[in-house]
Amino acid sequence: MRYLVFIYVLLIICTSCNDRNSLLSVEEMNDDINYYFSLLRTIHPDLYQEYDSVFFDDLELKIKKNCSIPLSFSEFEIQLFKMHKFLDSHTGLHELNIPSSIDKYHFPKVLFMSDSIILLNHDTLISIDGIPASLLALEVDSMVSTMYLPEIANNLKNRYMNILLGSKPSSFSAYGCSLLGKYGVYDSVIDVDTASLIHPLLMPYDSLFIGDSIAVFQYNSSMLLTGDQRNKFQLFLDSFFRKLNASRINELLIDVSTNKGGSDLANELVFSYLSRDSCMIVMKRVAKAEGIKKIMKSEFYNKRFDSKLELIKGNGFLMDTIYVSPQKNKFFEGDVCIIMGNNTFSAAATFCYMAKVCNMAVLIGDISGQYFPFCGSCIWDILPNSKIKIQIPIIKDYYANINCFENGFLEPDIRYPLTPKLDVENYKQIVIEMRRNKENE
Repeated sequence: MRYLVFIYVLLIICTSCNDRNSLLSVEEMNDDINYYFSLLRTIHPDLYQEYDSVFFDDLELKIKKNCSIPLSFSEFEIQLFKMHKFLDSHTGLHELNIPSSIDKYHFPKVLFMSDSIILLNHDTLISIDGIPASLLALEVDSMVSTMYLPEIANNLKNRYMNILLGSKPSSFSAYGCSLLGKYGVYDSVIDVDTASLIHPLLMPYDSLFIGDSIAVFQYNSSMLLTGDQRNKFQLFLDSFFRKLNASRINELLIDVSTNKGGSDLANELVFSYLSRDSCMIVMKRVAKAEGIKKIMKSEFYNKRFDSKLELIKGNGFLMDTIYVSPQKNKFFEGDVCIIMGNNTFSAAATFCYMAKVCNMAVLIGDISGQYFPFCGSCIWDILPNSKIKIQIPIIKDYYANINCFENGFLEPDIRYPLTPKLDVENYKQIVIEMRRNKENE
């Protein structure tokens, strides 16, 4: 029964994706699955961090069993996406094919209490448009890595649930629901929600000056991989810090609260303007020989790395030191505060960690969304038959200063409640908190 309902859900998804509905044969899907799992086992630096090799053998067989009849591209994509619970946040499919209408007209935000219970306004959902809510909860639970913070995981589950439900045509549409409340089971009509499920795209970096003493560097993305991107970034930083020093700015806020990560090289450029003294970060980097060989042959490697990675033969370990040299006569001498939060991931979380270890800044906000230690330096690949894009990390970094973390997540020095998008008043209040902290030192 559960399988039949799930097929029904999949058919809903695929009605608006005719160009993606050509069937993949069982042999084609098995080839793709074999290719995917072979890559995972060969190049992932720590595939068995949470689940052992026997578990992944069984998972591969389970996926093949679910693909024992010809499936459309979308159906097959979802079957692979249901592995994400057992992978780290840097591993898996790039993204599901999401119709734009889902972001516009969708089911209101719910709270996933477990892998089978969904709450809407404190009542338990029984069904949505005839689809059992417990089934939806089970399906989306398998799509989200266990390494996400609860709030982030819940947001992702909401998004994926709406993909399974399918898009609604307009704001006048509604869902027919059955719920369990205080006085028993009842039926209700739930209007679509028109609030966006995703944050709008921001400029990778920007600046803001508040009054005569406060400057804000909005560092929204570290995804500056090419030499040209880094050169433009350096020009921006030169101009920004020159203005800071000329204006005698006393306090600098660096906002990475929405930064999902990217390149450590971009981070190092920023660090070079924050201290007159050199800083050295020592870490252990773990990699597999095949992973290093693959990334060194990739276009991504040539764009990202200025120097060659050297593999220590025999144990698959890489030792790495990040050495940050200051910009001569350009560094900022005032007080620096980095704003971080649950949406600070990957290289942006590393940025916060490095700043803390090197005593370059005070961290304020909420814990970062990135679990430490984590795998990165990812490569992209394409499954041979379905052409689905996958991402697999090559290197896992281990940092020495483990006292910076609480249950694997980086803690701020000062707790401060963040809004989805910080404004001038938020920044002013953060400066007050920054000054208060300095007085209490």
